[in-house]
Amino acid sequence: MATFPMNTPANSSEVIDEVWAKEILENRRNRLVMEQLVNHDYEGQIKNHGDTVHIISLPDLVAQDIVPGTEMTVTPVDPSEQLLVIDQYKVVPAEIQDMLMKQSTYDLRRPFTEKIGHALADAIDKFLLSRAVTGADVANVMTPVAKLTKQVLIDAHAKLDIKNVPTEGRALVINGVGKADLRSEPDFTWYDRTGESGLVKSAGFVGNIYDTPVYFTNQITKTDTNANWAFVLLHRDALTAAVQIEPEVETERRALAKSTIIAGSTLFGGKVIRPDHIVVIKRTV
Repeated sequence: MATFPMNTPANSSEVIDEVWAKEILENRRNRLVMEQLVNHDYEGQIKNHGDTVHIISLPDLVAQDIVPGTEMTVTPVDPSEQLLVIDQYKVVPAEIQDMLMKQSTYDLRRPFTEKIGHALADAIDKFLLSRAVTGADVANVMTPVAKLTKQVLIDAHAKLDIKNVPTEGRALVINGVGKADLRSEPDFTWYDRTGESGLVKSAGFVGNIYDTPVYFTNQITKTDTNANWAFVLLHRDALTAAVQIEPEVETERRALAKSTIIAGSTLFGGKVIRPDHIVVIKRTV
């Protein structure tokens, strides 16, 4: 794989190919897990220009008793501000040799678009998962367990219930180790046994447990010194994400190398705005 500068010379034969861009976008969407599980409420505000969204939050208010003849206590409302910064600019370059294109009996565009789309999707998922794991409330990071069991999930949901996190909108994100654990849980229902054909199309969706959809991704990482897996139970309002530039494609002809460079890129950002809406379930290796 070759590397190349993004600022293409003015005299180059650079072309923007909409077919490539569309195919890469579809492949990226078919691979994404985390982006579909977070909110995009602020994406419209940043879609066309700017690099920062100012998110204003109001504190919770408490009802007071009314005592006849006594003035109420007025509490000043002090809004807080969070910043969603669009600062993740990713590119995936690939180079196709003319000889390979000519001698191959296969259509090479499809595998190249798949690879580029998958790489962009993996970058987005890895970023959002990292934010979820590191941005969760300390009280919501569970003690490591040897297996993802029914009781562990009950305890994880309890942490969200205590914070009045809505049940609807929750999701559990695991990897192959967690999926293997759930195979022995009778309450886990595989998607292909539910008849919900619409959900099958969601990237990474593998089933339900306790009315919570379960998603599989190998972007789950080992995040601490003990190398424990970090599974995530979260509500969609825990994180917000915005994609400012959907995957774009640039091609550059390298005449002296007798090859063509294809580069897919995207620009996005994400932030944890409700840390108490995330539970990190650590699973020992």
